[in-house]
Amino acid sequence: MIKAVFFDVGGVLIRDDAVKIMQRQSRHFRIPYQDLIHDLRSNRILLMKGVITRRTYLKRLAQRFGLPPIRTSDLRPFLPRYRYFRGTWAIARRLRRKGYRVGLITNLVPPLPFGRRLKLSPHFRPIIRSYQVGSVKPERRIYEIARRRAGVKFSEMAFFDDRMRNIRAARKLGIHAFLYKNSTQLVRQLRRLRVKI
Repeated sequence: MIKAVFFDVGGVLIRDDAVKIMQRQSRHFRIPYQDLIHDLRSNRILLMKGVITRRTYLKRLAQRFGLPPIRTSDLRPFLPRYRYFRGTWAIARRLRRKGYRVGLITNLVPPLPFGRRLKLSPHFRPIIRSYQVGSVKPERRIYEIARRRAGVKFSEMAFFDDRMRNIRAARKLGIHAFLYKNSTQLVRQLRRLRVKI
């Protein structure tokens, strides 16, 4: 029986503009896009885990590509405009009203001091942010933290994400995990799990 439903943020609750933002950064800083993506897989993962600070990340980025120092304020033009998937938010509210634990498992970098904040609390609990727990999806540890904070077994969790590697990792643990497509598919999958929606 499902007791907790977890969602990713980008690509599930809001539109994921990460690729467009990276392309704009590539053009702005004159860094080849593929090189920037490679950096994402190394230094940016450390930032998402909270292992390095944003200042350290930007310093490494500038050094690696021979750029002048990059300040946090230089990132202001790249702030995302949040486009909410309202259907998913409505489903999360319904689940909460029905007594399910509704949480988030998300890979995030620390928020910028001048950026608009996405209001996730009190709508979702627990909220597992990668930079706060030192682990990113698809690592086992981040799912274990989510399970423990929700107070459920893996088999009592449903999880929706827009990346297949995260779905595969969750399924290996016994979580009922699904690739998110839209709110109609979300309702269909929840009903198959006998979730009251």
